Amino acid sequence: MLEINYANGVVTLMPHGRKERKRSVMDYSGIARGVWGETIAEIDEELQRERESWER
Repeated sequence: MLEINYANGVVTLMPHGRKERKRSVMDYSGIARGVWGETIAEIDEELQRERESWER
């Protein structure tokens, strides 16, 4: 038997009675490492460039 859930346009099918594993926020730590740069200076420069691109 399946549990059927619909949220935000997504249908999810799960075995009946299965409990979802609770995830710690720490499971996501570091997932974006390097996206904005490798050093603090690179990160600051990239963020400044991004902010300057916004229309005001």
